Amino acid sequence: MDPGISRTTPGSAPGRLRLYDYPESGNAYKVRLLLHQLGLPFERVVVDILKGETRSQAFLERNPDHRVPLLEWPDGRRLAESNAILFRLAEGTSFLPGDAWDRARILQSGPGSPASQPGHVGISDPVGEEVEWPRGDGAGRAEGPAAG
Repeated sequence: MDPGISRTTPGSAPGRLRLYDYPESGNAYKVRLLLHQLGLPFERVVVDILKGETRSQAFLERNPDHRVPLLEWPDGRRLAESNAILFRLAEGTSFLPGDAWDRARILQSGPGSPASQPGHVGISDPVGEEVEWPRGDGAGRAEGPAAG
């Protein structure tokens, strides 16, 4: 396991991951969902994008691209963009296949792929094809609040 991720709840917030988040963001929701599924403790910092808080000097120092979600590790490393965060968190877990071909299919772009789906988890594409996405229990099909 990567030393930058602790799967146990530390005694104080400084040892936790910190998620810069906007509650209505579907991309931030995906990250929150996986953090909870993995049982990773994290501090949630709500950033109001409608009030321009992602363009504040303090936020821009963390993410010059001024977007959420942004995940910060206790050692100061930061990762932006939900799919990059999901890929990093899922590495070494049952949420990301071990087979290189299967991982590449998850990252593949195009109609019907997870990368082209709003919310990327457990929904149908515009022509009604169901998207397969690995779950922690190995069943392969994800159901979520936005399931179609």
